[in-house]
Amino acid sequence: MLAVERWEWDMICNELGPVHGLNGNEDIVDFFVGFTVRKYYQVQVQEEPVGDFNNYLWKKNVPPKISYMLWAYFHDSLPTFAMLSHKRIEVQNENCLFCNNEIETADYMLLHCDFAFKVWSKFIEGFNIAWVAPVSVLHQFDSWKLKILQGRRKEIWWKVIYAVTCHMWKEMNSRNHGGRAKDVEELCLVMRQIILLSLSETTVFKDMSVKKKNLIGTLS
Repeated sequence: MLAVERWEWDMICNELGPVHGLNGNEDIVDFFVGFTVRKYYQVQVQEEPVGDFNNYLWKKNVPPKISYMLWAYFHDSLPTFAMLSHKRIEVQNENCLFCNNEIETADYMLLHCDFAFKVWSKFIEGFNIAWVAPVSVLHQFDSWKLKILQGRRKEIWWKVIYAVTCHMWKEMNSRNHGGRAKDVEELCLVMRQIILLSLSETTVFKDMSVKKKNLIGTLS
């Protein structure tokens, strides 16, 4: 230590009293304590635990066709371009129909594509919730369990994930069969209408004014 540093250190020690375990040697950090190649390999190959997809299927207020679509996804059976190509079915172009930037896997088309991300953001931002796209649709469902939402907001929140997932898939199929492509705003409007119709059969809108219903219709 320099003379000034030693003086400052002595002043601190006098104020604090004895400081144990300090010496003049340099600190050493050993990153390899207990390290083995086997342990490193096990860390690399272990899968991140996720929830049971059965928790999200065949629910009372979820139409069977949506549950079936999710069941197919959870069993890696959705006929995306990547899946068809994997089964050696010839496709002209494996890229996502929404953006044409990446190979169309289920998770990419439903979550990571720029088009899909904008659709999800339209709804999630309406709840004033910050959102980062998860790695998979299953992770999306697992992360959807928010304790901060209660009552009507919670019911609407759970309608959103089923409606968006299902209608993203329907829109992709429509385009694949020559249907007119909807932009983000138009597709979100269709999804909002579906959510409102499904909620009209519940008590969510009981004793609620038309003005409030319209606000929920915008989900913003």
